[in-house]
Amino acid sequence: MVHVEHLPIAAGFIYLTNSKLAFINDIIYDKNKDKKLLHNSLDLLIVAFEQTLKELGFKTVVIINTDEMLNNSYKALGWKEDITINKLIKNL
Repeated sequence: MVHVEHLPIAAGFIYLTNSKLAFINDIIYDKNKDKKLLHNSLDLLIVAFEQTLKELGFKTVVIINTDEMLNNSYKALGWKEDITINKLIKNL
């Protein structure tokens, strides 16, 4: 969870599997906050998730998402869009 001045801005979940594949899902954020603050918070959350998964030994992480702001954050961090099944995936 990302907090700014003790207020939650963004949160989400990591789902682990018994393979080297993990999922990030259910990310929520406060859409009433400043867009720059939101982008920075989402980037921080995603990078923290990536680092955690790397430390746990995962090699690939998948997100299936329809939120444009969130998708833009993923893409800015190097995620690739697979338009055949509408998912974003990144090898760690």
